Parts: sequence; C-alpha cells; structure tokens
Amino acid sequence: MLRVLVSRLALCAIALACTSVYVGAQQLRGLTVGLKHRTSSDLPAPPPSSVRVTASAMGWAAILALGGASVGGIVDQSICERRHGHEQGTLFGPCFAYAAAPTATGWFGGSLVGATVGAARMARKRGCPRQAAGWRAFGGALLGVAPGMAAVLSGGDKFPARRSALIFTAPVLAGAGAAAAVMSCHASRARRPNGR
Repeated sequence: MLRVLVSRLALCAIALACTSVYVGAQQLRGLTVGLKHRTSSDLPAPPPSSVRVTASAMGWAAILALGGASVGGIVDQSICERRHGHEQGTLFGPCFAYAAAPTATGWFGGSLVGATVGAARMARKRGCPRQAAGWRAFGGALLGVAPGMAAVLSGGDKFPARRSALIFTAPVLAGAGAAAAVMSCHASRARRPNGR
C-alpha cells in the first residue's frame, strides 16, 4: 500500500514539474492603446517549430490527464466509500488512494483530449486547415494512448513495471503522436481560377 502511495506521489510530482515548466515558459503580452509606428515586432510571427508543436501537445495532454484522473479519482472514492466505507482498513482506511476504471478513463481521456487540442492549435498556427488539424491530431493522440489503454484493458488489478510505464507515459505518447500527425499539415495552395 505504501509503495502504491509513493509511486502515485512520484507520478504527480513528475507531472507537476513537467507542466509547470511548460506553463512557466509562456510569455505575457501587454495591452497597448493608441497609434504606433510599424516595427519588426508587428510583422507576423513565424510558424511554430516542431519542438513547440510537440511541447504544446505534451503539455496540454499532461495537464488534462491530471485533471481527468483527479475527477475520476473523486468518482472512485465515492464508489469505494459506498461499497467499503464501513470496513476496517489500514492506517488510512480501505479507500485511501483507490483507483479503478473512472480514474483510468480520466487519465486516458484527458491525455487524448489534451494532446488533440495542443497539437491542433499549433497546427492551425502553421497554416493547417481546422478540420484537417483536428482529425490528424486526434488520430495521432489515439495511437499514442493505445498502448496504455491496452495495458489497462488486459485485465488484473496489478500492473507490472512494463505495463505501468505504458500507463504513466500516456500523456507523453499521446502528445508525441498528435504532434507527429500534424507536422506535415500545411496550408493548401489556393487554386487559380483556370483550375491549375
């Protein structure tokens, strides 16, 4: 029980450190009112690099995976309290850090949605059409979470280290898959009136 608690706390610490670096790297933009002369900062920004697309997808996936797992954990806690709340447990009770299907659903669902949103936003900035960016990002993120979902669905309440790694890295794999899927998507060329 203590090993499970320590491993979950370590996962939360790693995820929090990764997301705080991403969130801390965002730049604040000031609001200016009035007329000003055109400078080099007024020129359109270059499209996001592949590193930025990947970081955005992974950051969004990690943030929403933690949020989804937290909501799933609350649902799991209420289910456990309803079933086992009257039983005597260890030091913290039988439902301490209980995680089942709702927590896993929140973890993988948050990874999938977060990676899709992060990659699609950056792909739009690179000139990819909205629908193409969304579907490409969703497909890549789905391929990224598939190994972890397969590990959970393979059965059993105990996960050996190899399968646990696939579950823990779902946001990273989903972000990498979504980013890879949108890398080649660029603005389509406008067709000339004569069809060429």
